[in-house]
Amino acid sequence: SGVLAAIIYLAIFVLQTKDGTIRIETNADFDGKVPLVIRQGDEVIKRLTVESQGVSTRVRAGSYSIDFDGEHTSFELQGTRATVKAGGVWIAKIDYQSNEGNDSWKALSDPSKVHQLANEDTRHGRYEAALDKVLWYWDNAVTIQPSQSAVRRSFLLSDWLKLGEAFPPALEKLKSIRDQLEASILSKNQVRVRSEDFADFAALNDTLRDEQRTVHVFKEIEARDPEDAKRLRYWLPDAVDGKPDVVDGAGIDIDTPAREGTPVAQFEEGLPLDEAVEQFNQKNIRKNLGFDQPPLTALEIVTCARWKLQTNTELTPETRAGLSTLATERQLPLQWTIEGGFATFPAGEREVKGFQIFLMDHSRDVAVFVRRRYLSSLPPSIAPSDLTPDPDAMPLASAITEFNAIHNTIDGVRQPPLTLDEVLAAIASWSSRRDEAPVDNATYEAFLNIAATRQLPHGVKFEVIPSFGSVTGDSFKVWSVRILMPLISKPGWTYAFSIREQYVGVDSIDMTSIYWGVPADNGLQAGVRLVPSQPEYRIGQRIGVEFFYRSTTGRAIEADLPNAFTFKEIKVVDGDGSELKAIDHQQHLVGGWMGTNIGEQPTRRIGQSIQISSSVPTESKTAVDGAHESGAGATILAEAGQTCRLRFLVRNYATEVGEPLPTGKVEFRVLGQAFIFRSPSN
Repeated sequence: SGVLAAIIYLAIFVLQTKDGTIRIETNADFDGKVPLVIRQGDEVIKRLTVESQGVSTRVRAGSYSIDFDGEHTSFELQGTRATVKAGGVWIAKIDYQSNEGNDSWKALSDPSKVHQLANEDTRHGRYEAALDKVLWYWDNAVTIQPSQSAVRRSFLLSDWLKLGEAFPPALEKLKSIRDQLEASILSKNQVRVRSEDFADFAALNDTLRDEQRTVHVFKEIEARDPEDAKRLRYWLPDAVDGKPDVVDGAGIDIDTPAREGTPVAQFEEGLPLDEAVEQFNQKNIRKNLGFDQPPLTALEIVTCARWKLQTNTELTPETRAGLSTLATERQLPLQWTIEGGFATFPAGEREVKGFQIFLMDHSRDVAVFVRRRYLSSLPPSIAPSDLTPDPDAMPLASAITEFNAIHNTIDGVRQPPLTLDEVLAAIASWSSRRDEAPVDNATYEAFLNIAATRQLPHGVKFEVIPSFGSVTGDSFKVWSVRILMPLISKPGWTYAFSIREQYVGVDSIDMTSIYWGVPADNGLQAGVRLVPSQPEYRIGQRIGVEFFYRSTTGRAIEADLPNAFTFKEIKVVDGDGSELKAIDHQQHLVGGWMGTNIGEQPTRRIGQSIQISSSVPTESKTAVDGAHESGAGATILAEAGQTCRLRFLVRNYATEVGEPLPTGKVEFRVLGQAFIFRSPSN
């Protein structure tokens, strides 16, 4: 086996370019079993057993060795084929197939472009070429670009199935890979099932409408090793994991009745909003969304519901009632669910792909859009290289990079960066939404042409609007990214085409009110307001603090207020009244004093911010140390899910003694730290 390893190293040298395949064929007449191991350095990449049914595998770029553990094995080399024999009978033929040649598409650095080319081949009847690209993407995309994992197990498999309907060998290959994965997963030589293998297996079965096969294999694993099986429950079909199968949202017209034939699930009672959001997020983790899609939050849904109630005059009374329940009671109405996932959207005569979340009223087949993010589109019909470059334009990719460098956070919540694919798909989607854009035809065509040329014309720019006011005085935090276009027919006028919108939070009049404490004997009253004012804050979030004084006597009260304001004490209890630890590490600065008359109108002083931290230490420092270094004036130690009631003691600056004055109590709920959907580790 030592010489064989050397041969494989030589043959695999070209794999350093990420282009190559090892294929292992076995002798159907051989009835023995020979364990085989593929290694990269000291790491075992794949364990296989050579049997009569045969086996094949693709490996990523690198140098590999192959070891056979059978007795009396020998080999011979002919060109790029190594033939392995046992007892004089050949048992396996190992071929190295180079992918070099005229396949220039393999030099592309972006796997999504290979996926797009595969779809183009399918549409034009080049089925063998399409299958080559699909297989290459399946084997290599995640290695080159980890964010492709979600597309690999969703859109790629869907497109592969379409190819298989027109080209049976593609369908047979899809089933063959599924069968090989099953054999590998159930192999007794595996000490622990790779979660990535089981995720692939489940996705393939879902594509082939054979979910029960996933369940059957899972039960075999569970019987053999219950602890190992626990890691794999993420990829079980929803119904098996105790959740009803409901429509996933693909193809549903947002804010309008769902299409005819959409399955409707029946629900006896609505869930608390927080619980429903948690279930939705866990469901999408099981589906392994590998791109940087922020998790859904209850606040995002509440913000969406309140925005729709204030801006959409065409809502039916039933839909308005449901949204009101969400906004005020934080409860899903009866027969409402949160749905979403990957979907395709019309783009003229073509389609674009994306991710969406919506509220579904199953009793009336009505969906209310919460979030939509475009992911990819078809390549333009005209290659950018075939167009005359505009010397005054900026390359679209450069404009996106510049935008991401400047704009990335709203209210302390980091937003995923724009991608070129997302922008191209969003622009393409407007080709089916002409009526939504009140612009002249020339401006509309110039906007669509941005996707074809990959250039941003002079005078056109990206912009983000982080907040919107309403007639009721509410301030909505919405991450609204647009492309601002000058109107050709009206010089000096512009129109903004939406690229991405995500609801983040809302500050409303009743929430931004000042929380007043009990007045002192001299009539001075102290209050506090948190900024932003909202019902929940995340661990790690910095929160602004504003303090207020006012007179309750009907006359002005003289006072000397410090320019650098600090509180005297901070007190926090949980929902049961148990005290929570709060650490004061304010900076006491010398900033001078200001004499003033405090009247009935509040006088404001800005304090140092506070931060919520988990009581669990990090690897190198405590959470309090991290908050202190961030510049916060105080740290509240709390855990996700806790309710906090916060109040301060401040000085009474209208007396010489300066006895403490209490503010009112501010109540809020603590959320966990923001996270990105990732698949669970092996």
